Amino acid sequence: MPAPGVCLNILSERNLKDGQGSLNNPEKYLDQDFHRLKQFCLKERMRFVDNLFPPEIKSIGMGSLTREDLQRVVWRRPNELVPNPVYMVQGTSRFDIVQGVLGNCWFLASVGALTFQKHIMKQVIHDEQDFSVDYAGIFHFKFWRFGSWVDVVIDDKLPTIDDRLIFVHSKHPNEFWPSLLEKAYAKVCGSYADMNVGSISEALADFTGGPHMNIKLSEAAGKLWDIMVRACQSESLMGCSTSGGQAGQLQNKVLPNGLVEMHAYTVTGVAEVVFKGRPVKLVRIFNPWGHGEWNRDWSDRSPLWECVRPEDQKHNVVLDNGEFWMSMEDFSKNFSDLDVCCLDVNFLAGSHSSAWKTEVHRGQWTTGTTAGGCSNNIDSFSRNPQFRVTLKETVEDPRDENSPNLLVSLIQKNQKRNRHLATNFHIGFSIYEVPAHVKDRREKFPASFFKTNPIGKTKSFLNARDVMEFFRFKAGEYLIVPSTFNPNEAASFLLTVYSKTEAVIEDNSGYGITRTKVIPRDNDESFQLFSKYADEYGEVDAEGLRRLLNENLYAGHSQKTPGFSLDLCKSVVALMDLSVTGRLCEFECLRLWKRVVFQRDIFYKMDVSRTGSLSLNELRNALEVTGFMLSDSMLNLMALRYGDFSGEITLENFIVLVLRMDCMAKIFKRLASGGPNMTLGENEERQDNLPATVRDDRSDPQCQRLDFQQLKQLCLKERLRFRDNLFPPEMKSIGFGPLEQDDLWRVVWKRPHELVQNPVYIAQGASRFDFLQGRLGNCWFLASVGALTFQRQIMKQVIHEEQSFAEDYVGIFHFKFWRFGSWVDVVIDDKLPTIDGRLIFVQSKMPNEFWPALLEKAYAKVCGSYADMDAGNICEALMDFTGGPHMTIKLSEPSEKLWDIMRRACQSVSLMGCGTRGGEAGLLQNNVLPNGLVEMHAYTVTGVAEVVCKGRPVKLVRIFNPWGHGEWNRDWSDRSPLWELVRPEDQKCKVVLDNGEFWMSMEDFCKNYSDLDICCSDVNVLAGSHSSSWETEVHKGQWVIGTTAGGCLNDIDSFSRNPQFRVTLKETGEDPRDKSSSNLLVSLIQKSHKRNRHLATNLHIGFIIYEVPAHLKDQREKFPASFFRNTRLVGKNESYINAREIMELFRFKAGEYLIVPSTFHPNEAASFLLTVYSKTKATIEDSSGYGITRSKIIPRDNDESFQLFSKYADKYGEVDAEGLQKLLNENLFAGPSQKTTGFSLDLCKIIVALMDLSVTGKLSEFECLRLWKRAVFLKDIFYGKDVSHTGSLSLNELRNALNVAGFILSDSMLNLMALRYGNSNGEITLENFIVLVLRMDCMAKTFKRLSAGGPNMMLGENEWMHLTMYS
Repeated sequence: MPAPGVCLNILSERNLKDGQGSLNNPEKYLDQDFHRLKQFCLKERMRFVDNLFPPEIKSIGMGSLTREDLQRVVWRRPNELVPNPVYMVQGTSRFDIVQGVLGNCWFLASVGALTFQKHIMKQVIHDEQDFSVDYAGIFHFKFWRFGSWVDVVIDDKLPTIDDRLIFVHSKHPNEFWPSLLEKAYAKVCGSYADMNVGSISEALADFTGGPHMNIKLSEAAGKLWDIMVRACQSESLMGCSTSGGQAGQLQNKVLPNGLVEMHAYTVTGVAEVVFKGRPVKLVRIFNPWGHGEWNRDWSDRSPLWECVRPEDQKHNVVLDNGEFWMSMEDFSKNFSDLDVCCLDVNFLAGSHSSAWKTEVHRGQWTTGTTAGGCSNNIDSFSRNPQFRVTLKETVEDPRDENSPNLLVSLIQKNQKRNRHLATNFHIGFSIYEVPAHVKDRREKFPASFFKTNPIGKTKSFLNARDVMEFFRFKAGEYLIVPSTFNPNEAASFLLTVYSKTEAVIEDNSGYGITRTKVIPRDNDESFQLFSKYADEYGEVDAEGLRRLLNENLYAGHSQKTPGFSLDLCKSVVALMDLSVTGRLCEFECLRLWKRVVFQRDIFYKMDVSRTGSLSLNELRNALEVTGFMLSDSMLNLMALRYGDFSGEITLENFIVLVLRMDCMAKIFKRLASGGPNMTLGENEERQDNLPATVRDDRSDPQCQRLDFQQLKQLCLKERLRFRDNLFPPEMKSIGFGPLEQDDLWRVVWKRPHELVQNPVYIAQGASRFDFLQGRLGNCWFLASVGALTFQRQIMKQVIHEEQSFAEDYVGIFHFKFWRFGSWVDVVIDDKLPTIDGRLIFVQSKMPNEFWPALLEKAYAKVCGSYADMDAGNICEALMDFTGGPHMTIKLSEPSEKLWDIMRRACQSVSLMGCGTRGGEAGLLQNNVLPNGLVEMHAYTVTGVAEVVCKGRPVKLVRIFNPWGHGEWNRDWSDRSPLWELVRPEDQKCKVVLDNGEFWMSMEDFCKNYSDLDICCSDVNVLAGSHSSSWETEVHKGQWVIGTTAGGCLNDIDSFSRNPQFRVTLKETGEDPRDKSSSNLLVSLIQKSHKRNRHLATNLHIGFIIYEVPAHLKDQREKFPASFFRNTRLVGKNESYINAREIMELFRFKAGEYLIVPSTFHPNEAASFLLTVYSKTKATIEDSSGYGITRSKIIPRDNDESFQLFSKYADKYGEVDAEGLQKLLNENLFAGPSQKTTGFSLDLCKIIVALMDLSVTGKLSEFECLRLWKRAVFLKDIFYGKDVSHTGSLSLNELRNALNVAGFILSDSMLNLMALRYGNSNGEITLENFIVLVLRMDCMAKTFKRLSAGGPNMMLGENEWMHLTMYS
């Protein structure tokens, strides 16, 4: 399946810039590469059959043959018709060809002209082709089509009846270049029948690619003879035609003078002979029939030849071969038009040896926007495409001072695939000089500009394929406006400017999208609205979003559409879902609601026609209000993708359009890093429709979105104080729980300078003794902060201690935390919650110091609210402050190395904390025990020391209570008499202050505390090794219900579905002291998908490690259940624990290992972070692969397709999204019981965008049949893999179905597909399965084409927006 049309357009634009589309580097027509196809056929020993112009009735078309004759047609190769076929017999000649039953004399007359120019002929027909050496039944020809040379590939199967060629053939029975050339041109036209009737100028232009001049012979200028002489002396082709007969009927009536009415001829030469002493100008003409000649003066047997000079007698050749002479006067009387196509503009301009420069621009007249019609209506006319041309000064040949210096050519191209469906509109152009005072304007000129008269224009609007005019202009700036005569006539066009001077031409509407940030207003009702539709976890899925939007968005407005479909809502969720869960959290949903209300109001305001939809002009105006200025081409693309059959845009499509543009623009900005291009790897490109997946980290979207420096500079510039709308000073940021309802209403958010006169960020450095816990049960967090104050280096990177309330203060602060594998910069405002002017939560002991309160607020933002910090484990914050590996030690079973580990931790950059055991029934009562300790409470370990008491060494641990008071009151407490028995030098450890810090013995520490948590930046501390350098490898993954959430080994079949990671350990030189110490640390961190911390439940997690046997080392897919039955594990964590992180140390030899992380129970969903620290160089890879591996699967043919298409096609032989919806829903579900509502219109719009090669918003017969074949193939796969017979695929069934379709997906990609295309249970219906596969196939092709086979593709912003907006 080819890449989508918008991708092909990008490639075409790139190729044009790189020189492709030139004569020496033509484009591949319909993406067929002649040399690759030929080599494939030779390798496979097969003859080529062209499936894109197949040897079938549809390639002949209707009209040229009767229905009976059509049934008699047999397609034969030349070697089936004659024994020794040849491509050419002794070169090519106009006399070789005989017209067949097709009325294409215009084409054959052009071929006759072509044979005169051997150089041009050679480049068109590739005269080196033959039927002998390396013959594979494949030929190719080169034509110029709409601005580019294209290489057209065909097979050599020719239509015959009774073994005789039906259409053009050579007079030599074994010569086949005319027949093959005609077939190639028929392919370009759509069918043989599409060549019936035409203008000779069309084929002349397609053979030369040069400018074309049409001369009306009834108004021939005095320079006509000079023009024809110069044409014969240059590389030019000339043709002419006779006028029509009665009522213009195409009867090809032969007149008494031998000429044929309404017939095309070739002009093959001119000559001036001397007749009776007088010069006579003669024209030689050729009839492509190969017979039938002029029979009057100067004909073959005219007696006038007897009266010319002897040297002129050579011109008289008496043969009935269709070629004849006639006088210039008779030529002008009997022929209506002369068409000249040339390679040299000097010939047409009548100038001398000037070097002309060429600038080409493609454009479109689109109904509703850029099809403005002529200047009879200036308002409408101003909507046409506008092109700015800058002409520079140049030095000319003195002989050319009065000759033209500018040629403007306008060629129209109808959007229809078949030539007979194309209608030539009346086209023309006007040229205006741009006054000096508006030269800086870079937008389209308004109607008022065109009240001035043009300084140049076409003589009249002609219904011709092309019009051209010469001008002579001085250096300056000009505006060219091409148009049709009538408004709302849709076609593509090619504007070519040839100039003697250097010229610059640019589209005045711009390129792509220009974006200005527009900030929607707040909507007070949104918070209450969200809670009505959220599930128990505080999230809204696509179905919930659909209800929310359809029940609330249209309030106060007449709803004229069915509202948001489920498919549109899935698209919206994918765009707004920052955490990639397939659902929207409150923050995401409220951000969406604010946007859609803003866009709704714009929509209804701009719908001035009150139709309930936007015309394209109304759409342009609406987009400008939302902050988007679209070029004409991008606006036209939006109409195709999001409009109805008339191009009008409904409210719901307008909202999705703007959301998508906004997301895609932001993605480009992020991934391009401010540069002109972005680079994507293949796996990234496949996920382009889930904007959040292109982020470096999925966690904490609110934290990642704000740029501290940019926001601060904006506030300084605008002289305002920052207010954080993503963690607003509102009740929801406090949350429910820590305060009574009555107290919640008393909360006032105040900035520090509203609480004290001279606030400071840090007073005399940060210390564990600075802060007091507030009304929040977050001692676990504050104990971690206490530990943080000991490590200045870490403290500095977390709190940014250079912040202050003095210089450049704007009420904005930021803090750095490590969240699920990445450091994030968290921005907050300094509005703090107070009651009666006093801080509610953590505060400093110094009234004017605020770093503790601001740090707590930043961490509350990360957790979701202040209430979300209630209750926790100290290890959580320790990890978020360090980002290093974490170890939990159960103190009820202390290791012999415990003291050594704690001592090493104190000597390194590490943080330590501990917790006491629980009270009755584990209630969080914070009961103070008689020994002074608090039950179920977190403490900071601030140091260790070994003192000598009565001559014996005693190991002591120093501990800090984050309350700032309340201490241990037994042995080694502040006032313990044991301190009087230690050595004098140990007395320094004793400090008698009720500040919450105290000492206790190692034995008492282990008895009274349950856990010790250590987070460090040096793995050697945990491993007990020396100065080894540890390598780190990190992988993110997910346990997803239905696929990768396989649970533990209790069920091996289920267990094998878990993510699997291959780790390769290499040999390395170790410190001899570490020979018995660990060389591998495996850490597994889980992360719930819930936005708010209190909603997250830690699952019981663990991992198992297997050694990969030598005979399986080449396997690169996931290992099956049999592997786990027959392979002994070599390592695992002690037990499955419901903790945020588990880790284990191992010692393994060099080799390959498989790590399988899992939850204890199957079908428990969470994300995880697997980190492997190793002394040796280790590589780790996901055993399920990355992204998508694709193999080509060729669907079988479906004979019923041709009849099926014609039933749903419009009069132009095309199917739009609505027609496609009917076609699929009425035919595809035949057979198995249909258990869905079928294809929605939105899904069909997506399909059209994917399959639409010509980017017209409709599918041609070829495109539609290609889709039908694919859809039937996928339907059969779907029902074959739906083993549960539910009418939908579970994720495991989906994986199997995709394998059959040729796709092997990694776990992460499969999970992503379930989120985007699945229902609320992750199950995939038939229609979503088909769209999923089509999209994957198209995106794979897009990447392959745009990356040119490399590992990355690079896209400019305009390319990115075109690619993602029309999909």
